Amino acid sequence: DVGLRGQIMSLLMSYSTPWLRLGLETIFGEILSSDISATSNSRSGETVLRPRAMLKRFIVERVFSDPALCKKYTGGRHATNNKTLSGRFDREYKEAMRQHSLRCILLLVTFLDKAKMQNVLESVPCLFTRKAEVKSSKDVITAICRDLLFKEGNIFKHLSRLGLTVKYKQEPIDEFDYAVENLAVDLRDGVRLARMAEILTNDSSSSLTKQMRLPTISRLQKLHNTEVALSALVYAGVPNLDNITTHHIVDGHRPRVLKLLWSTIAHFKLPSLLDLDLLRQEIANVTRANRSRRVLSMRYIGNQQVERDEAEIEEARPVADGAEAEVGGLLLAWCQAVCSCFGLPVKNFTSSFADGKVLCLLIHYYHPGMLKRSEVLPTTHDLPKEVAVMRSGERYHEALSNERKNSTLANKRVTELGGVPGMLPITDSCHIPEEKSTLLCLAYLCSRLMESSKEILATIAIQNCYRRYQDRILRERKKVAAVVIFRHWGENKASYFATQRQRYGASIRVIEKFLCRNKDKIVVLRARREKKQAKFISICRLQGAVRRWIAVCKYQKLLVEFSAAKVLQATYRGFSQRCRCAKMQSSSIVIQSTYRGHKALCSFQVAQSSAVIIQKSWRGFVVELQFQCTLLNIIAVQSYIRRRAAIRTAEQRRVAVIRVQTLARQKLAIHHIRLLSTQFKAAAIIQGLYRRRQARKAMESVHSSAIKIQTSWRRFQAELQYMDVLMDTICIQCYARRLIARQQARSKRSSINRIQQAVRLWLSQRQLAVLRMDRAESQRIEAAAIVCQSLARRIVA
Repeated sequence: DVGLRGQIMSLLMSYSTPWLRLGLETIFGEILSSDISATSNSRSGETVLRPRAMLKRFIVERVFSDPALCKKYTGGRHATNNKTLSGRFDREYKEAMRQHSLRCILLLVTFLDKAKMQNVLESVPCLFTRKAEVKSSKDVITAICRDLLFKEGNIFKHLSRLGLTVKYKQEPIDEFDYAVENLAVDLRDGVRLARMAEILTNDSSSSLTKQMRLPTISRLQKLHNTEVALSALVYAGVPNLDNITTHHIVDGHRPRVLKLLWSTIAHFKLPSLLDLDLLRQEIANVTRANRSRRVLSMRYIGNQQVERDEAEIEEARPVADGAEAEVGGLLLAWCQAVCSCFGLPVKNFTSSFADGKVLCLLIHYYHPGMLKRSEVLPTTHDLPKEVAVMRSGERYHEALSNERKNSTLANKRVTELGGVPGMLPITDSCHIPEEKSTLLCLAYLCSRLMESSKEILATIAIQNCYRRYQDRILRERKKVAAVVIFRHWGENKASYFATQRQRYGASIRVIEKFLCRNKDKIVVLRARREKKQAKFISICRLQGAVRRWIAVCKYQKLLVEFSAAKVLQATYRGFSQRCRCAKMQSSSIVIQSTYRGHKALCSFQVAQSSAVIIQKSWRGFVVELQFQCTLLNIIAVQSYIRRRAAIRTAEQRRVAVIRVQTLARQKLAIHHIRLLSTQFKAAAIIQGLYRRRQARKAMESVHSSAIKIQTSWRRFQAELQYMDVLMDTICIQCYARRLIARQQARSKRSSINRIQQAVRLWLSQRQLAVLRMDRAESQRIEAAAIVCQSLARRIVA
């Protein structure tokens, strides 16, 4: 039966290709290869079948037929042309093939049902194709048994006695396509949002998708699905969702949708990207490593400059009030700690990252060989304030070009590092990056560089150990050398002094004799020398006083001239700056007035064109409405006139036809009466009997038709009443569920607000304590530095 085979084939092909292939391979114990050719006897080349065609061929060859049965009943004599014996063997062969096909089909359906219930193929969510007519295993068995088995009753009772039960039914949610192509449209139904919440919260039971109402045709269904998804996200602890409602998601409000997605990313992914304790430890390590550099820099740039830089860094750090702000604060503190080594302040994630310098310095700090300090070009922040404020000139445009080069270099090195998504565009001071993109990219970069931090710390530890080892060896060598020198001195000390006495003893005795003979002369010469020395000191003091008085006079004169020059310079600079400001103010007023005039003209032109279009549309609508009304009136009049004329013509024709029919019937009656006068009675009797029978049949058919019509009408009335009651019940249930859901949402929202207030209070108190400890530590360090400086100055003095 080719038709029956086609029906069963269409039912089996309702299964999706991976599941059907799995079932056939399991039942028959064979592995189906996708390179089965359509013509196995072809010599020129084999044509490869597609998977669906390959499965169809396998079903035809192994389910609708069986080589073992064919060989058993034919003996292999007619296997080539698919013929069997006739007679009793033919009936037995067909009966065995029916049992074989039914057994294979039932095994396939039950196996696929059990496999899908255990979700063997997690990558293929649908057991049946989306275009299939059947969506459950029971429907497949019912359709097959309706065509193959007759008078069997309930087939599921027979299968349950054998321990075979089927339960799977494919719901519309299983066929849903979760791919997102447009954020403004694809999230409106709430189904994809609920699935995202399940994946992020590790909900393996699919509790949210079971609550979805599909298909999402009406707005109420979309609002319900979106409410379920938002409630799950709020319950999961996603912050900043108070001002996002279901209407914003259903209406496609782009800023609120982006805010929802960013809050979800920041809550679930940012903490998993970074280990906050490890990041705090890294910040402490970098700060500790920078202390020596800061102490050395204090000797050159002064204590005030270092304190001012530290004050700017502390002022730029934000106060953490949530998970996102905490991660952002730690990342900003990490950037500040690293960039402070190079004297670059970092205040935020937008303008501070626009020139690309911060990313270059971060990579250079952890990988100096990958990006050298000399490759980082100067930017607009390195220009003088006059050039930076003017935003014009060759130097300014060159600095902007350097910023784009720095950004390109940073993106290139980040790509070479790997593991960081390329989300940052080429930016400069005129094209500032977006804060959230910078924060997310910086989180990936920080997690990637933490591995390099471990390597750097290990290298520093190895270097410190090696240096300590070298110091210990040098100390031991010095100690050994000192012991050798001291031993040599102790052994040769007496001989050394004896040699010195022999060498200088005679000379010393001659000098002593000379001093004893000329002792009085030496006293006189000493008195003269002391007198000359006192006179010389007095002359020097007098000369010093005179020179000091002359220097004071010259200094006072120069001070007066210098103060006068400063006053003149300040006056001239103030005058030039006032002239320049007045010129810039007048130019800006002219530019603003021109721009405002142009903007007002553009808005007026747009309003005028819009008004013209609206007036044109309204006039066209009015004219068209008047034309339609006139046309309808004309059509009504024409139809009335034509109806009157048709009625008159029809009446005339009817009267003429009646007259002609009357004359014709009269003539025919006279003719029949004359011809059938002898047979009139017999014909009348036969006609009476026949008409009575026809009337009885017509009466019976009318009676049965009336009964059927009454039954159908009563069933239709009952269905209408049931649908009215069902719709009223559904409306009441929807209203009650919405009321209960609102009450639960309000209670949950109030509880969440209280918890958030308590957490924020605790975080603020903790931050205040940390700030107090930092201030005490900085005061202690400052006092110690002052004491050290005073000691150093005293030693130098």
